[in-house]
Amino acid sequence: MFYGWACFKARQAIGKALKALLWGLGSPRIGHSLPALLSGLDDVLGEVPEGVREPCIRLNKYYTPTRYPDV
Repeated sequence: MFYGWACFKARQAIGKALKALLWGLGSPRIGHSLPALLSGLDDVLGEVPEGVREPCIRLNKYYTPTRYPDV
């Protein structure tokens, strides 16, 4: 129970952080996909380090099942 909640909240926090960073860099994005937000960050910064990309992609997979348990 708590693991799913922690994954959901962590994913939400990362999504908001990426959106805030993109907004601050003058390239605001919408949406909930962490890989899409990382792609937007690639456009602005060049390349996002693998140490950031891989955990975001892994955590993104927990969004739907932890938000909608019946899926």
